[in-house]
Amino acid sequence: MTTLTPASWHSHVYFDAGSHAAAAALITAMKTHFGA
Repeated sequence: MTTLTPASWHSHVYFDAGSHAAAAALITAMKTHFGA
């Protein structure tokens, strides 16, 4: 995922608190789903 994602992606996702929370929730959900 990281290798296919432009560096600017992180800046976009964490542009504000709402986006940060949404990204964190997505990451947590993905980790739970894949058992990571």
